[in-house]
Amino acid sequence: MKQKIAVIGAGVAGAMAARGLAEAGARVTVFDKGRSVGGRLAQRRHDGAIFDHGAQFIRPRDPVLTRILEAGIAAGVVARWRAAETDGRPVYVGKPAMATPLKLLLAEVPVETNCRIVRLARDTAGWWLEDEGDIHHGAFDAVVIAIPPGQAGALLATIGDSAPAELVAATERARLAPCWALLLAFDPPLYLAGFDAKRLDGGPIAWIARNTSKPGRAGRDSWTVHASPEWSTTHLEEPAETVASLLLEAFFAATGARPVQPRHSEAHRWRYALVTEPVGEAALFDAKSGLGLCGDWCLDGKIEAAFISGRALVKLMRDQ
Repeated sequence: MKQKIAVIGAGVAGAMAARGLAEAGARVTVFDKGRSVGGRLAQRRHDGAIFDHGAQFIRPRDPVLTRILEAGIAAGVVARWRAAETDGRPVYVGKPAMATPLKLLLAEVPVETNCRIVRLARDTAGWWLEDEGDIHHGAFDAVVIAIPPGQAGALLATIGDSAPAELVAATERARLAPCWALLLAFDPPLYLAGFDAKRLDGGPIAWIARNTSKPGRAGRDSWTVHASPEWSTTHLEEPAETVASLLLEAFFAATGARPVQPRHSEAHRWRYALVTEPVGEAALFDAKSGLGLCGDWCLDGKIEAAFISGRALVKLMRDQ
């Protein structure tokens, strides 16, 4: 494969696609709007506290992913998180951050961060990508779009009627729910039995985790709280300060802890977080145009689904 390929999105699916295509001999460049790779494998730091405020862990079933994660343990970039192993299956986290393994995967692939691609165009030379700063990147023989379906659909819309109908339909078929995340730091630390990693049913909160219980997360006592999809949808457009106040009250109610003033409290909105209606295909590729789609939203929304989707797209492209 001697093609020059652009990958839009440096989350798990995009990283897997980029790595697989590069290993197949393609010249790959990755573009991502964020400050670093990882997508929802996101981490923030504030005043000595570390927060994994996106995807919390990986509980794989796929044997290939399991082998990669075990190799990551040997390389020092992955660890088991025993607190979340509630059903006997191993649970893995990146170390010291969820996205650390992706950075290793993309170490030899050019990555343009802080680069939001807003338009696609094609001429006789190939595909051109225009970013929000009016800079054009290209030309490319093929383009992998590995971003949420709403954003992917908007990008496909920039090429008008020439956008492959099957790809457009897939972006319209997928449905995602939002998630508000609350980031809390306490000094002195909170000591709550059974809440290092806990799912909750009913109420505003779906997940509570003591981030500092994860391997490699030294620093101030920090917590990640994820609101339920229903609560997040209801409060989707409310100010972050209002959401933080409401979720903090719900946090103390759910844990039974005596309310205290956290050292840090911050709400982050994930507008596209949980897949409620997947596409039902691991990935899609239109050989005529050279455009492909991948992402967790193609399957079921978990990190493993993004991994499988990225690999599936590589196979589709190599088989053409």
